[in-house]
Amino acid sequence: MDATLKKQLTYGSDFLTKLNKGESYAEHINELVQYANLASYSGKPAFMEGDGVIPLWSSYINGVTNKVYWQLAHSKSFSGNVPALLYSEEVYKDIQGYLTEDISAGKLYHMKTFVSKWEGEVSVTGQETYVLNEETKLPYQVPVSERVITGAGKVVIQIYVDSILVSEIYLDQHSVYIPGEYCEGIVYGNLEKGRAYIRNKSKKTRNELFFKGEAGTYKSSLENSECLMETDLDQSVSCYSGTAFYALHEQDMTGELKSVNKGQKMMVHNDSVKELDENPFHKEDFYKRTFRDNFQVWKFYFTDTIKELSRYVVETGNVSGMFKHNRRLLIPVIVAVLLIALLFGAMANRKIRLGVIAIIVVVVAFFILKR
Repeated sequence: MDATLKKQLTYGSDFLTKLNKGESYAEHINELVQYANLASYSGKPAFMEGDGVIPLWSSYINGVTNKVYWQLAHSKSFSGNVPALLYSEEVYKDIQGYLTEDISAGKLYHMKTFVSKWEGEVSVTGQETYVLNEETKLPYQVPVSERVITGAGKVVIQIYVDSILVSEIYLDQHSVYIPGEYCEGIVYGNLEKGRAYIRNKSKKTRNELFFKGEAGTYKSSLENSECLMETDLDQSVSCYSGTAFYALHEQDMTGELKSVNKGQKMMVHNDSVKELDENPFHKEDFYKRTFRDNFQVWKFYFTDTIKELSRYVVETGNVSGMFKHNRRLLIPVIVAVLLIALLFGAMANRKIRLGVIAIIVVVVAFFILKR
């Protein structure tokens, strides 16, 4: 064990004090630093299903590599018969490994961004460029920080948080949108070019969108509202529902926050108000929500919720903890149980049983012929 490392990681050390300076204001976070999250589970009863201080589900960090250690406590004060997290040879060895190798980013489990429909020239660019085509399976997931680019085309981008659709972004022709991170009820994004209509119907999750203007980078914000952002010649924020806000990003801590109410169009270069134009995205059939669009939202909610539950159970072995953390997971489970019960009850009827078998045969035949 490295004696210097052990000394640095001791509670109250100068190293930890300096490292966590400004933690209350997130000043200890550095974009040039790679992070890993090490959590522990003591296995002792009445210990909040975690390390004695923090529940296991609460210790997860979104988008960061996470590792759980079993039979380790939060600190010596809570250890009892099990070792404390920072007094374990295994943990020290792993820390040394993390310090000598690149730490890959973890998956963003709580937020997912998809292309739900598109037409014309649309591509997704990250380390490689993928051009959407007839073989593209929808919804097509877009990783954080990759660019969604439209040429002579348009696209609808959906953002889900905890399997629930919180906002849609209608991207016009010759535009570029970059999905950002999710943090504490805020979904970040960057409208690098063109114009986009943001439809946020959530009362818990806010969209914050960065865009370029003559004076620099602006940050806009909206919740349970709908607005149009334009970055080209007509740099403006138009609000069609609710209220939107914007400010110069470099000055947003000074209180220079401008509000745009329903029916207003604000020109960002001089904060002048103009008469609101007719919503161009409401006129086009492409952007209108269809029955199929609504069905896909509900389908994703049920399937992704079950996947999330399965992932958590596999990683933590703790079913009850997940339901405590997110009670909405009970909904698809209860619905599935009821449907299975109804199916078994209906199968007792001979005619219904034969009908179900016939439907299964037809569906199987359809997929065989389709191949």
